[in-house]
Amino acid sequence: MERYVWISKLAHHPIYRSTTHAVLRRVAEQCAVEVTIAGADDLAAAPYLDAIQQAIRQHVAGIMLVGWKDPNVADAVNSAMAAGIPVVTVESDLPGSRRLTYAGTEWLRLGTDMARKLVELAGPRGQVLVLGMKSLECTEFVYRGFRHELGQHPALEIIGPVDDSAPTTARAFRLVQDHLRVYPDLTGIAAFDCNGGPGAAGALEETGLGFDPVQAAAAGRRKQGFGLFNIRERLDYIGGRCKIASRLGRGTQITLVAPLRKPPAADDAPAEERCPP
Repeated sequence: MERYVWISKLAHHPIYRSTTHAVLRRVAEQCAVEVTIAGADDLAAAPYLDAIQQAIRQHVAGIMLVGWKDPNVADAVNSAMAAGIPVVTVESDLPGSRRLTYAGTEWLRLGTDMARKLVELAGPRGQVLVLGMKSLECTEFVYRGFRHELGQHPALEIIGPVDDSAPTTARAFRLVQDHLRVYPDLTGIAAFDCNGGPGAAGALEETGLGFDPVQAAAAGRRKQGFGLFNIRERLDYIGGRCKIASRLGRGTQITLVAPLRKPPAADDAPAEERCPP
């Protein structure tokens, strides 16, 4: 049976366990191959590099590698390729290496799209906190796209990027809380990794600013803006729902639920599911 290995730092981070690892197990079963998880459970370089060298010694069929910044990782990738072991970088690329190819997010475009959406939701002025793992190659690209797009809005000040590299979301949670105390009028937070989003959400929920949903909806209709209620309408259209619970001074909790497939229109539904005339 062919054996492949997926290698990363923070290799057993909850976001990897719940998504990447689950997909790899399913693909391994479907393709009748073995896929193992290796690397570091923290941000240490040695176990990460050792996992690549061990895969070379075992002459595995292929390596899937999340590209973390390290002065020796490109050499390790090149050694694997020279040994006839294909290396595909995933999630974060190593363009300075001789890896076979990269399969993952187009981070520069993602940064641009995030900035556009933030301006749509928060407006073209204010202060925006940026969180990201600086030890990931992809952070540089996503921030470059984000910063370039926000450059069209000089009234928006970028605070950061702040490094939230850590095995859990606790660091991001604390960083957002600290910045909310220093910058109480933050208009937005952009998180470029698996820690920043949950950490920011938890900090905002605990800090508790909140708003009046009825007044906000009315203001949104007058200005033809306020993205949350625009999102609610879009979710309603595809059969989803948006629940907003907020109180001034107490915080806001927003739950978005979307179906995997849009419900069929009445004319497209099977005959037995259609309402009688």
